[in-house]
Amino acid sequence: MASMEENHWWYVGRRKIISSFLKKIGEKKKLKIIELGSGTGGNLTMLSAYGDVVGMEPNSFGRQFAISRGFDVCDGMLPDLPFRPGEADLVVMFDVLEHLDDDAGCLRAVANLLKPDGRLFLTVPAYSWMWSNHDVKNHHKRRYNKAQLLALARRLGFRVERCSYFNTLLFPLAAAVRIIKNMTGDTSDDSTMPAPTTNKILLKIFSFEKKILPHGNLPFGLSIAVILNK
Repeated sequence: MASMEENHWWYVGRRKIISSFLKKIGEKKKLKIIELGSGTGGNLTMLSAYGDVVGMEPNSFGRQFAISRGFDVCDGMLPDLPFRPGEADLVVMFDVLEHLDDDAGCLRAVANLLKPDGRLFLTVPAYSWMWSNHDVKNHHKRRYNKAQLLALARRLGFRVERCSYFNTLLFPLAAAVRIIKNMTGDTSDDSTMPAPTTNKILLKIFSFEKKILPHGNLPFGLSIAVILNK
């Protein structure tokens, strides 16, 4: 992750997609932002454009790597959080929720971090039928569909501000690859760094969605983005 997140099409493209959502959230004031599961800090520079940011990361290498890059990142593991209640305007969890045994319990804990008008911004991988060795290698507990994610959020008392699938343009290709691999028992890693030309093409296709999403939600995709209000 530390070696690829600066250049790999998925990490770079996801940051562009996330920014397309954040521009509207952060347009009126400087936000106090907490990123839970900040990894090696790849999102923190992007988030810093919208306010004051602190990260939380339980992995010691990821945490120290992010600190060495000049970011404020503390130790912690959901649902036990080293922050004050009502501290954040915005809490973000980018592809974190699917790693947690008790997703509902962790979201309850996150709700306590938010100010009365605060927001939670989540991204998660989509569709249980897309489960593959990629999920196993990345220690996922589950994948979600839009209805499941929204039902969970509403059950916990969140109001849904926005929910959309994304990584839609590459979905047919990715779905075909996953299905073929599952049928053939292929366990090769599909998250390695592709050749430069391939990486550039995939990034261009993926990041084009940043121009679509400001105008409406996408009906399907490899991932889901949801913005929730406390």
